[in-house]
Amino acid sequence: MRLKAKVSTDPSVPTSSTTTEPPITYPPHVSIQELLYETTTDMHAGSLEDFMVGANGEDEDKFEQTDGPFGFGYAVRVKADNQECLVKQNYESAGDCTKDPNICSKGFSISIWEKADFSYDIFWTINNLQNEPKRYVLSTGGDEQGHPGIAIYHQGISLVAIVSTGDEYWKLEVYGPFHNSTWNNIGILWSRPQGENGGLEMHVNHRRVGTVYKGMASTRKSPLNPSELMIGCHKDSDNQLYRGYNDAEFDELALWKRSLLDNETMFFLGGYEGEMSFIDPEEYQVMLEKTDLKDSSQLVAAFKVLSLMDVASRPENATEEEAMNNTLRLQNVMASLTNPENIKQDLGVDDWVQFLDIIHATSNLLDDDSEDTWRVMEAKGKAGATEVARDFEGFYLDLLDKVSLEGKTELDYTKTSENIAARCEKTRIRDFVAAPTYVSPDYNQMKSLYSDWDRPTDKIYVPTNMFTDERCLEREVSILTVLYDTYDDVAPNRVSARYGLRDHPPSMPNYLDSRVLSVRVRGVPELDSQGRVIPSSPQCAPDPDALWRNPLKIILEHKVKEKALRRMLFHDEEPTTKINFRHCVRWNDRYQMWDGDGCRVEETTTTYTRCSCRGFGSFAIMVEEIEPIVAPEIPEGLIMVIKIGYIFSMICLLLYVLIVGLSGDLKDQHHLVGLNMAGCLFLGDLMMLLMYFLPIHEGRHNCTIVGSLIHGFFLAAGGWMAMMGHTAFKTITAGVIGGKLRAYFFLSWGITISSIGVTYISFLRHLGTDPRCFISWTNEVKGVFFVPQLGFCMAAVFFVCIVFFNLHTSHLRTGSILADYRSFSIGSSVLALYFCTTWAIGCAALIRWEDDMPNLYPIFEILNSFTGLVLLLCIGFGSRRFRMSISGQYKKKRQMLNDYRNKNDDTQPLGSPEDQPRPISAASTVIAQ
Repeated sequence: MRLKAKVSTDPSVPTSSTTTEPPITYPPHVSIQELLYETTTDMHAGSLEDFMVGANGEDEDKFEQTDGPFGFGYAVRVKADNQECLVKQNYESAGDCTKDPNICSKGFSISIWEKADFSYDIFWTINNLQNEPKRYVLSTGGDEQGHPGIAIYHQGISLVAIVSTGDEYWKLEVYGPFHNSTWNNIGILWSRPQGENGGLEMHVNHRRVGTVYKGMASTRKSPLNPSELMIGCHKDSDNQLYRGYNDAEFDELALWKRSLLDNETMFFLGGYEGEMSFIDPEEYQVMLEKTDLKDSSQLVAAFKVLSLMDVASRPENATEEEAMNNTLRLQNVMASLTNPENIKQDLGVDDWVQFLDIIHATSNLLDDDSEDTWRVMEAKGKAGATEVARDFEGFYLDLLDKVSLEGKTELDYTKTSENIAARCEKTRIRDFVAAPTYVSPDYNQMKSLYSDWDRPTDKIYVPTNMFTDERCLEREVSILTVLYDTYDDVAPNRVSARYGLRDHPPSMPNYLDSRVLSVRVRGVPELDSQGRVIPSSPQCAPDPDALWRNPLKIILEHKVKEKALRRMLFHDEEPTTKINFRHCVRWNDRYQMWDGDGCRVEETTTTYTRCSCRGFGSFAIMVEEIEPIVAPEIPEGLIMVIKIGYIFSMICLLLYVLIVGLSGDLKDQHHLVGLNMAGCLFLGDLMMLLMYFLPIHEGRHNCTIVGSLIHGFFLAAGGWMAMMGHTAFKTITAGVIGGKLRAYFFLSWGITISSIGVTYISFLRHLGTDPRCFISWTNEVKGVFFVPQLGFCMAAVFFVCIVFFNLHTSHLRTGSILADYRSFSIGSSVLALYFCTTWAIGCAALIRWEDDMPNLYPIFEILNSFTGLVLLLCIGFGSRRFRMSISGQYKKKRQMLNDYRNKNDDTQPLGSPEDQPRPISAASTVIAQ
């Protein structure tokens, strides 16, 4: 496997004056040996002082030698004030056309390393570049005036490359593609344009920064004779005076007698920078086995090599398994490198600072680009990013323990990398406890990173009265504070449920909403001459009781600048938030999760949270997010069925209300209870139907109003259902057929109004949040509806069960009355079972459960939409009295009775007993009522 090269650019400086080319596609993994200059080039000068001489005849001893790019030995510095530059005459060999590109058949490629210093004033030259002096990197005498050859030079902020055949020249000018005071590799390749290929390309640090395809005409002049290759200056055949001197360091001149292909441009780097960027973690692990890590210089070199590897991003075309294995190998490498046995005792400060370079490799491993790989490892139960951070912090603490203060009383040093800032401090315990408090990080020591991280405000206040043993005052204490910028992106989000935190399902995640700030304090152990801890010496560890009385105060800046949802929020114009709560947490190494034990929130605002924690560790802010509001979908075909059901039910309910309301024969208690229930269902169905035809859910207030009406009408319908069951129960078991209607009215509507009132008093900010406008998205608010509704349903089922078992032992003795109410009781029992089944399914469908549940909402909607039809069939056409009323039988019966009474009254003698009023039958009494 290979790793993609990591490129760093300054976004404030344009990289090219030409059109941007697509990124290079690198070839499959190749060995390091295949990339070395010695392997790939046609000419290579690794030691420029040996290969070339001074332009004024100076020998190699006259030039200053400096450190070249890591791994390439020494470089040469030339100074413009001394008019120094390096030249090589008659350098070309057969097939080399850099002297005169006009004779090229395959083109050429050339590369050199340069380290130059530029002042910030260079940025002001961009509008007047033509007047800026030229500082040559490399030249064979080519220019725009027709002199054949090549030239690379700086002019102000621009880097310019020229290739001239005499009759034609190609000029490529790129603005600021280089890093100041840093080794940069500059490579150009050229070939005559053929079709869509050819022209001049420039690469800086293995990155194509510009291309010119079409050349410009010029008048041919003669090339240099003899041919001459110059580094740090320039001349041509018409002007033999050296000029264009440069102040810079140069190393590793390389030449190819052909134009390199796109997948060969890594050759420009000569195997070093490419080696560090492309090296496989498995290869690095093998190399490490051959390294003596107890040798300080080799250990430091291993740190540097690892820091140059791009270990964060996933290799192209790599599978999850391959990416995970690479990361596991790097973890093993880190564990080997951070072994405290690699570091000797009484370490000098200069050596100690070099060992701190392991921070760069740690920063790369914890980069947010590696998040996907860490998540895969976490899902498979592998050690996560927290183990890397733990090994890193442990190694830094060991380094602090072993570094010698060299006669000083304090060492305070902050080491920074792209994603980590670590403050290391070592002092006497007496001086530490003398201060009122210890505050960290020290942003004055990390000014460049302070700007890059957008001015962080994270800070920790450590109490200093934690050492209570008087014998420890003259001993030393190590204090490590580490601030991670991207650790929160790659760290596990597992949380403990013991202290108010819940491990939510994926639809409702916890996540870290701050940088991770870690602090460790420990007394330096007292060692004997062999480096072993003296058993009789005090441990000098911080007193846990002191930390319990005076906890750490931590201020952590939020990454998501939103206020947590801890206040009333109802109006649409108020700000919305996805954050429910913020918790102060500390990483628990034992349980491998974030834990709120010993930490509490003292204050939280939109931008920061202040925590109080009793103990040391890695601290962060854990967000408990509001669950996403996503209602289950209903298939389009079922939506049409539901709409038809509601419309048809409303027609049935309206029919029932009109018949009972207009018929004088149906004013008994049973049918009047049914009338109230039908009216509630009619209005409830109307609200449900409006949801399918109008965009009510788009307005929070409209949704709240409709949700409250649904709440009221369907809960009142449930109350009337329970009252209907009670009516049937009293009729069959006690023979009572009236007298309860007023009590039923107050009971049904009283409970309903009270339930609605509770939602507005206690849960106003949650109303109208359900996408179906069914009261609220929150379970607690729906519970205010479902608790009394299910109570009504259970009461109704209880009554109808008793009715079923007592139908044949009814207390009603009159045949006609028994026939009327027996049929109604049977119909109301069937209706109660249907209604209760519907709302039991509705409860399962509308309440959100932690476990996965099937989507029952379409089933509930279908059953609920046809409730009106069932009502008309059960207590309408299923009632003998209802049928007799609409068929006119009661009217005929009443007429026959009146005719019979009038006939008997005319035939009886006045004053006789038969002439007196006689009682009518029970059935007639009911009819009259």
